[in-house]
Amino acid sequence: TNQSNDKMLYSSLYSSAIMNLVLKWKFMQNSNLYFVYSLNKAVNGQKFNSFKDLIDFDADNINPDISEIFYDSSIFIKCELYFNR
Repeated sequence: TNQSNDKMLYSSLYSSAIMNLVLKWKFMQNSNLYFVYSLNKAVNGQKFNSFKDLIDFDADNINPDISEIFYDSSIFIKCELYFNR
């Protein structure tokens, strides 16, 4: 194997930040509604000196030969209903 050709495989640097925002609404007795927003950002192959550097890093800064960037954002809705007998 040639380490210079597979730099990401043999010398990867992985940094990630995950944020979850949860809003809970009690809309009836024994019932809850949750709104969840999740945001994930990860960078492989790049060293950062601070959390702000990771957050500010975007596709304009990337070197595709040695770095990868991942984004994911999701929205979830959950409803809890409790039935009493």
